Amino acid sequence: MTECGARVVAADSDSAGLDLLAERLVDMPGEVRVATTDVTDPSQVQAAVAVAVGAWGGLDVAFANAGISLAPGLAHHGGQLAGTDPDRWRRVLAVNLEGDCRCQAGRRPVRRRT
Repeated sequence: MTECGARVVAADSDSAGLDLLAERLVDMPGEVRVATTDVTDPSQVQAAVAVAVGAWGGLDVAFANAGISLAPGLAHHGGQLAGTDPDRWRRVLAVNLEGDCRCQAGRRPVRRRT
């Protein structure tokens, strides 16, 4: 997206990975800001949205694609949830499902209407 001139806030729980991403994108025509964000924490999601609002006055598009693996996951347990650690399963749902919903809800009050 930055290659096409977009202004992007990259949000991830991996701050070192975000720093590497920002370094790789520095020469692109667009702009990138980074926000270390745990999508299971509503205040961190709001802080990431605030980065876009603070830098550019609003938010046009949100591409929420946070996700983690159940690894070793269902394949390790013959496709059965019964062998999966319940805490790990809850974490996967919190990030992959609730996190996406939280990100979409978090951007709603500040998205620009065009």
